[in-house]
Amino acid sequence: MSNKLQSAELLNYFFYKCGEANCWLPLARQGYGLYVGFDGDQPFSTPTRNHWIGARTPEAGFQRRTGNDDDNIAWLTHTSNLPWFLLLTFSESELIFWKVPSKLQVHRRGSEVFELASDLWRKFPAKARETYKRISESEEAGSVLKTLPAVEVATVARRELYASIDSLAVYQYLNRGTCRPIWRIAGPTEAAMPDLIAKQSQPSVRGHDEETKYATFVRLYLNSVLQRAFGETTPLGLRHFSRQPTLASYWPSLSPLDRQLLVLATANPILVETAALYFCLDLGLVADIGSGKGIDVIDVRARAESQKSADLAAQLLQELEKDGIVINEAIRKRLRVERVLEIQCKAADRKVDSENIIYFGYRRLAKSETNTVPITRLAQSFKRDPWRNGLLKRFLSMQERLVSSTASKE
Repeated sequence: MSNKLQSAELLNYFFYKCGEANCWLPLARQGYGLYVGFDGDQPFSTPTRNHWIGARTPEAGFQRRTGNDDDNIAWLTHTSNLPWFLLLTFSESELIFWKVPSKLQVHRRGSEVFELASDLWRKFPAKARETYKRISESEEAGSVLKTLPAVEVATVARRELYASIDSLAVYQYLNRGTCRPIWRIAGPTEAAMPDLIAKQSQPSVRGHDEETKYATFVRLYLNSVLQRAFGETTPLGLRHFSRQPTLASYWPSLSPLDRQLLVLATANPILVETAALYFCLDLGLVADIGSGKGIDVIDVRARAESQKSADLAAQLLQELEKDGIVINEAIRKRLRVERVLEIQCKAADRKVDSENIIYFGYRRLAKSETNTVPITRLAQSFKRDPWRNGLLKRFLSMQERLVSSTASKE
């Protein structure tokens, strides 16, 4: 795509959590804004470091005043920043895109929004009512409700999303905050990202760090999702969206190998564990997921139904050496004798180290590659049996089709 935009001209995304488990989302969907917490909702008590978000003036340049996500809110709600950001929230069934038109609003007891919030609070489960009881039970004069004005610009069914995008709803860094930038999220196998996508990474608009390769993919993917959702009509206030790069912009230039690599490079933990399951099935084993998930370290345990199946699976593991994947004799012997194979997914280092376990998917900071089965390297085996027509190859092809369905301009 020619005429690459500067970082200040790119549309950026923030993950927004509208209270615990998005319990305040119905208020936003009725047009009354996204709930904003922080500082106990008491402007007349001592605010955190004297920077109470309800009275804070939006800032053109990012200021780390509290060290919390209210710093992000104060920054992105400045008039110069508002056009370049969209918020994302996940309901149980939808991904929702929001545009913020103005700065945060404060609602006091007796106002329409406050009373609507009180009515909604009464319908909360007991735990949520206890968490937010100050909003409806406190009679102090200073009791307030804060909301961020938000216009719903698009919704997409979560079942239509690539799993790595859908699972952003439970991405730890995002889910532990209230309003957090997508550009910081990291993928497990970023080194495998196709060059064409990796090169679209941009310096952070805050100037402190660079967008990760995985976040670059997410931004381009979300832009494609919005493009399809908008169709021929772009909402008012998002006229610059037509200039935004999308995954569809680059998809035709990606080779079949690059498209497969893109899926492998963006596989989230859920996809990695599922791939490990299909790996076991392709070996002719029966996966015992329930037992494995209940044991420390082990994510997948598989068993051979017969001695013949155990011997064949051990042989197939040894043949992976042709692709540079070395599985030691201890694992193969255990498979032949005990008819058991155990797999740990997503290992980051050697804190967990056993000569009887296969480490599947990816390993960061690993001192040795022995007993490690990187998906990117395993894909090289897809030209021979049992992988050629195996379940793992079909599973990864399905993920590629899901990404392609969004990236396609058709």
